[in-house]
Amino acid sequence: MVDSKLSFSAHLRSVAARANSRLGLLRRAARVLDCRGMLAVYHGFVRPLLEYAPLVWMGAAPTNLEHLNRVQRRALHILGPNILLQSLEARRTVAALTFVYKLLGQPGPPLLRSMVLPLVVHHAAPVTRRQCQQSASHPFQLENVLPPGAPNYLRRAFPYNIINTWNAQPSYLFTKPPSPKGLQSFKANVHYHLRRSQWLWATDSL
Repeated sequence: MVDSKLSFSAHLRSVAARANSRLGLLRRAARVLDCRGMLAVYHGFVRPLLEYAPLVWMGAAPTNLEHLNRVQRRALHILGPNILLQSLEARRTVAALTFVYKLLGQPGPPLLRSMVLPLVVHHAAPVTRRQCQQSASHPFQLENVLPPGAPNYLRRAFPYNIINTWNAQPSYLFTKPPSPKGLQSFKANVHYHLRRSQWLWATDSL
């Protein structure tokens, strides 16, 4: 649901309402299933609604994204105090970083390739694994080409809002150029890095 201001307010309210309606299924499942079974219900029937096509609307204002966080908080109350769920924000970030990696690592349609942001030119890029690990930056950083005076909704939109996060990733994730074969390893390493940064289980959704 697209509005004239690209706020995605109506869309996120609609998604949250649909997901809330499915929490009733989770409550009924709590009577007969253990924690593992309840998590399967949440992962299979509720969370997919909260995460469909996130790159389109992940730049919405925090007040609008909060509608989704409330759903996850309600789910956690049903699942119990010993259950940990990944932050929706962290999962959107991993999805965005993974998509950037895919764009850089495989050809894709010409029109899509033309939309890829340019790489920052590194005049002395690391050439060995050891040098790459010791480097303060990785060799696949993107230029920030956000137009001057851009409105807030554009600053928050993909891919502009992910540039700084992408550029800040540790260099050990890029000991090899992005490629289809390295995609799953990159995604797992990003999850690990965020967990070490202590915001994978962020309080925004707990």
